[in-house]
Amino acid sequence: FTTDLNDNKKMIIKNTEYSGGDITNSGSYITQNIFLLERIDAVTIYHNDGGVSFDTSRSGYPSKVQSNFNGVPLDFDSDGYKELLVSTPYMMESYTVFTMHWNGADWDTTSIEVIQNQLHPIVTLLEYGGHYFPDIIPAELSVAEAGAVHGDTVLVDIIIDEVPSGLSSIDLSFAGFHGKLTMVDIIADGSSLMGSNGWAIQYNDTEDLLITAAAGAQDIDQSGKLFSLKLAVNDTVASQFVPVEIVHYLGNDNLEEYIATSGGVQVVWGPTANFISDTTTGYLPLTISFTDTSEIGTYDINQWVWDFGDDATAEGTNVQHTYYQDGNYTVALVVTDEFGLSDTLTMVDYITALHPVYPQAGFSASLTSGDYPLTVAFTDTSQAGTYAITNWIWDFGNDSTGIGTDVSMSYHRPGVYDVGLTVIDEYSLSDTLIKYSYIQVDTIFGDIDYNEI
Repeated sequence: FTTDLNDNKKMIIKNTEYSGGDITNSGSYITQNIFLLERIDAVTIYHNDGGVSFDTSRSGYPSKVQSNFNGVPLDFDSDGYKELLVSTPYMMESYTVFTMHWNGADWDTTSIEVIQNQLHPIVTLLEYGGHYFPDIIPAELSVAEAGAVHGDTVLVDIIIDEVPSGLSSIDLSFAGFHGKLTMVDIIADGSSLMGSNGWAIQYNDTEDLLITAAAGAQDIDQSGKLFSLKLAVNDTVASQFVPVEIVHYLGNDNLEEYIATSGGVQVVWGPTANFISDTTTGYLPLTISFTDTSEIGTYDINQWVWDFGDDATAEGTNVQHTYYQDGNYTVALVVTDEFGLSDTLTMVDYITALHPVYPQAGFSASLTSGDYPLTVAFTDTSQAGTYAITNWIWDFGNDSTGIGTDVSMSYHRPGVYDVGLTVIDEYSLSDTLIKYSYIQVDTIFGDIDYNEI
């Protein structure tokens, strides 16, 4: 406290602090720094937020302080207003008190009040007109939480949630993350308060403390993101939460009160995609079974998406797909875990689908000519292609047909007959062989070609 002098006469000021007990007992207070003065003209109070108030005028001989215990202003009657503790070593009839309001930049006088003194008080508790000394409003700061995969970098936002007054400089120090996260840079772009207000920021990263200092010509007077710490997650860090803590704050060179909420980085390991198949090469139609062999990271895998390279996709751990066109196909698997982390494995030209070899029809006959009635045994000599032959269809040229590998036919009319065989494999690939004029059935009456009749 300081005071104005009146006619160059000395005044008395006491620094009185409540130490416990009966508030009306002088023994409950500790008085320090006593100055003898003849008259107090006014008491000027300098507040931590930068405000200056003159709240007592021509009050006789008092000394006054804001009541406090262990540095905390007291509200004796719990009505929300802080009382003033006035010590009166001499008799005085009244106090004249100005009620003032801090508007953020200056003090406004709202009322003037005369308070009558009690009889011979040693201590008087003054509370008047709803006036109370402004509380020291601490800055409220917080560190955001972010997630990152080991080996990656991550941005951690530093936020001011409560601005006690206009700030032209802010010093912050951080700890708790060294050895697991490495400081890369401070990001103060247009999305941050410091960046949008054109502040300059410097930092010094020591072995166990990150020290930052920032200032700007344009005050920060609103809540929001101050800046972001760009941190690198070390490759060897296991899955864990790494804290980032604010351990020091200084605003405007004189504002030290703050409340900080810690945040940090949740380090996670992502999944690793992998798969195998029962084969990679085959003939059309080519059916392949794919099996997921991916490795989980911090969290379980809950999604598998397959791309088979022929515009077909599937979901699930173990899937099956059939290729119907020959060619080389690239197969990809994307796995995603419960945290949303994903990994992709792409196997280029992993599948080779080949066009199959068709079967080749062939047959022989026990004899190819003779007098009628002529019985001929036919034997299949076809060559299978890629797949086994499953069907044999015969045409004997006399409106008769047969099926099977080995068949026989009796010709009861003379003539010349064409014989055909169609073979079909298990995938419906087929081939046909026709032997023209293959069977000659004779008669004593001469040759007659019944194929021409």
